[in-house]
Amino acid sequence: LDMLFYWYALQNLLLIPYFHFEYLQTARLQFAGIFLCNFIRQGLPCLYVFVFFLFNWPISLIEISIVQSVAIVLGILAGYPYVRNYIEVQWKFYKRLSIDLFHFGKYTFGTNISSMVLRSTDSWMLGRLASTSAVAI
Repeated sequence: LDMLFYWYALQNLLLIPYFHFEYLQTARLQFAGIFLCNFIRQGLPCLYVFVFFLFNWPISLIEISIVQSVAIVLGILAGYPYVRNYIEVQWKFYKRLSIDLFHFGKYTFGTNISSMVLRSTDSWMLGRLASTSAVAI
């Protein structure tokens, strides 16, 4: 299980440029590139599992996670030609923008916490007033 967490942590880091490329393609209305990238990222693991299922070969969760990581990298490589003309790196630090993003992060964090609390309030009340089996039902 530990190795799965490491692989999925890597996948989350790899998905940052992948989704950045996808958003750039969406902004430029390049839907062929979006289709190709998503087809590679989701089709390769699906094909891998299908082949292993077809030949009745054993497969592990680690292998699937590795294949997903490779598929993300291939999706990034397939998306790069579509966005290479639109990528612009600026090394300037914008203090006001950073402060605004920090405050927006506090707002979304508070909104998510209050949403989770309000969503489970009925279960807490039902468990306190009735029983825990009533919550399960």
